[in-house]
Formats: sequence, structure tokens, C-alpha cells
Amino acid sequence: MSATSPADATALRQELEQFLYAEAELLDTWQLDAWLALFTADCVYWVPSNSDDQDPETRPSLIYDRRTELEDRVKRLQSPLVFAQTPRARTRRMISNVRLGATDGPDVQVFSNFLLYEVRLDRQRSLGGQCEHLLQRGDGGWRIRRKRAALLTNDLPMGSLTLLL
Repeated sequence: MSATSPADATALRQELEQFLYAEAELLDTWQLDAWLALFTADCVYWVPSNSDDQDPETRPSLIYDRRTELEDRVKRLQSPLVFAQTPRARTRRMISNVRLGATDGPDVQVFSNFLLYEVRLDRQRSLGGQCEHLLQRGDGGWRIRRKRAALLTNDLPMGSLTLLL
């Protein structure tokens, strides 16, 4: 999986950028089942709190979900009984500064910056930060083994985080 030439690395980065853009589109258009299908069975979805480099196994996180918890989170967000998303927020995500990290076998580490605009109940807010994806190429394309979304404001009061980053 390692890129052996600058042209290979550029082509891989562009391919992974397109994957990240497609992921953002699924979230912005509320296609949560399709978004969830991007994750592997052994996935981790992590949004750290207070410190970007904390150990999520021993320190509190804003979100730290394995596959089962992530499935439950998506079901709750899709339920008409969840008032935290009634009415549903309108969102747009901007993805930038996509950089390749380490490659290890079928896994590729990808870093990107994001800016999420949310409009709900006549209020708007912006959330920004950095994502780290650990992606694995499978038969059906790229899949997410780990997604870590570190908010710039993860140590400040931010209200309810009732959407997916």
C-alpha cells in the first residue's frame, strides 16, 4: 500500500481526498446508514475532550464509540423521538489540508482539517478541528477503521454535541 513515487503519493492523496469529501456529503445529507457502512466491524469513532493526546481508555472523551455504540448513536439520531435533532440541523462540512500519514499494510493514515457549519433553530455555530482517519482498502473500496475528530474547542463549553463530526 505504500506509495513508492511522488506521483503515486499524489494519486493516493487525491483518491483519499475524494473519499473524505464523500463522507462529508453523506453526513451533510443525513445519509447516516450509508455513512455507518463506511466503518469496519472493529472501528473506533473518537472525539477527545480537553486534550487531543489523552488515552481514551482511561480519560473521559466527548465520544468514544466502538462499532456497537456507533450503531446505537446513529439509530438514536434517526429516531423521531430524539428532540435534540428536531428539527434536524442543516450542516455543511469543509475538508482541507489533506495529508497522508503512515501506511501499514492495508491501512493508510490520513489527516485533514475540517470546518463544520451548523444551522438549527435560528442559530448557527461553527466547529473546527482536525480529523485523523485510519483507512483500510477492502473489496468495496475504502473503509474507516478509526476516526478521531479533535475539536479546537474541546476544552470549552460547547452545548450539546448532537451531530456526527
